[in-house]
Amino acid sequence: MNGFTLQHTAKQYLKSYRKKVKERLNRFNEHYPPLDLEEFEKSIEKTYQRYFKTERWLDSHHPKPKYYLLLLKHYQDFGLYHAFSLALESKDQDCRVLNNTLFQISRHNLLLRSMLGSGMDHTNLLEDLMSVLACNDEEALAHFLPAELEIAQHRHYFEVASHLIKVLYYQQTQYREDAYTKAEKFLTKKSNAKWEIAILQYLMAIGEKKANAASQALQDMCDSSRYTSPFDKDFAANIHGYYQLARLIDNDLYEQITRPTHKCFCDAFAQWQDENHFPKGEQHYLFPSHLQYMNQIFQAPLPTVTLEDERKKKQRYQDVDQFAADLTLNIENKMKP
Repeated sequence: MNGFTLQHTAKQYLKSYRKKVKERLNRFNEHYPPLDLEEFEKSIEKTYQRYFKTERWLDSHHPKPKYYLLLLKHYQDFGLYHAFSLALESKDQDCRVLNNTLFQISRHNLLLRSMLGSGMDHTNLLEDLMSVLACNDEEALAHFLPAELEIAQHRHYFEVASHLIKVLYYQQTQYREDAYTKAEKFLTKKSNAKWEIAILQYLMAIGEKKANAASQALQDMCDSSRYTSPFDKDFAANIHGYYQLARLIDNDLYEQITRPTHKCFCDAFAQWQDENHFPKGEQHYLFPSHLQYMNQIFQAPLPTVTLEDERKKKQRYQDVDQFAADLTLNIENKMKP
């Protein structure tokens, strides 16, 4: 193992997290996010007493899963801190808790964002989808980037990248030339960010079976990473997901790719995945019995994203209402005796 150990990643993540807590306390006189499990569970209970003890705030216009995920986002902030705290205490390279925590956080993000209007199609979920691949949740690909669902436009990198992923993962050879042409055209834009360029170059290198080029592009992704949270610079789940995507597309090529050396990429986690045959993550934190519905959200079968039928085909948007209705039905069926 030539890159960062689990303990190194844990130390830098905890340092950034505690700094964030201190800044929030000084600025707003508010102690958040939580620093231990007791604080975390107190914050959940406070939310329960305020919003969930009676469900009068729910009505037919407010899908139940959507508001549970919106109001119970505490684990999104606390989960990785808790996982890295446990890793530091154990002083070994066992990443099972981290793997399961990633599953819960990434599933939460995917499900919630699939019920929030974005004015985009399903490709807007790309980075969240890559994060779930970091914990080997391959099942999510068929539900959030289904083979049969068309990508209407190619204005943004996530649309172009999603097209490439579909072609490579589902082996849609009939669309390969079109996907590569659109990617090459996108790369000629002068306004492209380095992060966007690196992602497209990485995917194209995978399709062309160029391990050295894929390795360099993966390193470039780390060096130019677009952070969506203050802690991504210490552990970028989506980049770990892009790395695992190569294995799902071409395992022989994956074994030739050199893992990047960067503090946002935990080499120990990637090695643990290899040594343990890429276990799929599971729900790590079980919510208390009075919030059992939240557990059912994670345990119910995944719905599949669909697009609204618009007059103009190029303006098709993700059908967030249908996704919420399908998820609600799946949960209800799961809860039946």
